[in-house]
Amino acid sequence: CISLDHNLTSRYTKTLVTMYYPSKANGEVGGERAPWLPSYAHAGNWSSFVKLPYHLLGGFSSLFFRGATLRSPSRLPPELVEVEGDSSQLPLIILSHGLASWGNHYSSLCSYLASFGYTVITLDHTDGSATVASLEDGPKQFEVVDESKANIENFKRRRGEQLEQRVNDVNDVWNFVKHYKKGDSDDSIVDEVLSKTGKEAFIVAGHR
Repeated sequence: CISLDHNLTSRYTKTLVTMYYPSKANGEVGGERAPWLPSYAHAGNWSSFVKLPYHLLGGFSSLFFRGATLRSPSRLPPELVEVEGDSSQLPLIILSHGLASWGNHYSSLCSYLASFGYTVITLDHTDGSATVASLEDGPKQFEVVDESKANIENFKRRRGEQLEQRVNDVNDVWNFVKHYKKGDSDDSIVDEVLSKTGKEAFIVAGHR
């Protein structure tokens, strides 16, 4: 997998976009995997989501998941490889993460899907549902929404707004892929994968 440069994607989306694709890891890239848990804040905001003290899950998760890495190499990424039944285009899956999560939370699933000949793109949603969203202008922290009975109407309204924004986020990524032209990226692997990715339709996967 490879995280796309904000300079490449910023015309369409302001959030972190990571791309998984059919590849074959080798010894050269075997040790070049980014951390699965990007920061202490990602774990701390899990605590906020389940209404526990911030540092309880923050500290525990940082220790427990220390050394855990993304399923696919993300630095010096391997070359795109053909898969059985490979056609001229790779079907596109855009994966939408759930509440109190982030795009690369699902790296194992994304790598598995990509191994069947898909381009899989994940994103950090910008609606406050991500534990931490890596945005072009800086990180956006998880938004705790009051779920009490006294606030139920505001809760429903805010969740509705978030769902609408999540749809917009996915469409932004789709527009980026759809309008990508060969040579737009200086990275040869990014250019090759996106040039081969189908631009007629896409599949949405995930949960809220």
